[in-house]
Amino acid sequence: MNKIIFVVGLMFWALSAAAAVNPAADLKALRTAGADNPVKIYVFSSFSCPHCGLFHRNVLPALKEKFAEAGRAQIVLVDMPGDGKAMAGSMIARCMAPEQYEPFVSAMYAGQTQWMNAPNARDVITGYAKMAGLAEAEIDACLGNKDLQKTILAQRENLSKLYNVQAMPSVVLVKDGNRKTWTGTNAQIIMQGLNQEIKSP
Repeated sequence: MNKIIFVVGLMFWALSAAAAVNPAADLKALRTAGADNPVKIYVFSSFSCPHCGLFHRNVLPALKEKFAEAGRAQIVLVDMPGDGKAMAGSMIARCMAPEQYEPFVSAMYAGQTQWMNAPNARDVITGYAKMAGLAEAEIDACLGNKDLQKTILAQRENLSKLYNVQAMPSVVLVKDGNRKTWTGTNAQIIMQGLNQEIKSP
């Protein structure tokens, strides 16, 4: 009986957390690449998703170069943590300065198999954070920030529902009130599709 009450309570908490966050108003809490632009490319991924690791290593750099840096679109990175380990990574990443963020994310995806299978996954993840320049006290404060956790969960739920994200990694182009979605790690298909939809400035 207590287990049922706990599960129901957790569901209501998740729903209330999601309802409290307006995705359009809280984009500043998300990592972005490129200047503000009415054309948005949303990238949905999770640290614990192997295909997302391939995407971040092989596809995202090209998207940043061809669209964000060229001023054709702004890229918005949306955390989709599927478990506690990925959530810990997402929370730590949110607490980092821009110069710390990229090395940490690269280390997380490069060492994905290691920390996902480690009995002390948190220690491995915090080790990456320290190498990226975050102090232990900052890491502890970040992982203890319940409001940050609620924000990540809410953005995950709201944005994935808003853009009907079914799998990861997913790239969602939002332009002129319309959207188009690509799923997977095929850089050629994604790049060709985005090029067709987004005209050069």
